[in-house]
Amino acid sequence: MVVYEIVPHVGVGAVNLGMSRADARAVMPELRPLLLFDGSVPDGDYRDLAHDNAFQVTYDSPDGKIEFIELGQTAAMGVTFAGQLILSLDADEALGILTAQASYDETDPELGHSYIFPALELSVWRPSVPKDDGDLDGRHFATIGIGVAGYWSAA
Repeated sequence: MVVYEIVPHVGVGAVNLGMSRADARAVMPELRPLLLFDGSVPDGDYRDLAHDNAFQVTYDSPDGKIEFIELGQTAAMGVTFAGQLILSLDADEALGILTAQASYDETDPELGHSYIFPALELSVWRPSVPKDDGDLDGRHFATIGIGVAGYWSAA
């Protein structure tokens, strides 16, 4: 399994925030654009994907700079933050590690599903939250992402 460390304000592995699309593809050749069934790229989609779409890089324009990097957990890829496989941890444990670094936005309308840490320009997301009846869906976060300065902290 390949493991990537996500570093707020910097990047993921050799892929750095603010890097050009050409430079990102040079340091991570497996990055490819999202393609439709007919082989075309959707209009307005400025993303490159790798690792079965679990590693997503979003650019500010077609040939622009990286503005956001989002990673999901797969059997072939892990994601660490502060030395921990953050998406493998129970969501409460992951939040403990993240909140030791910064506060999350308590006004986020999707709070519970998403937690945004403006000071880190970082977010975590899960499609559901655990239910009180013992259902364990949502026990872990599905993705973690980082953005350039102002991505989450902009007013």
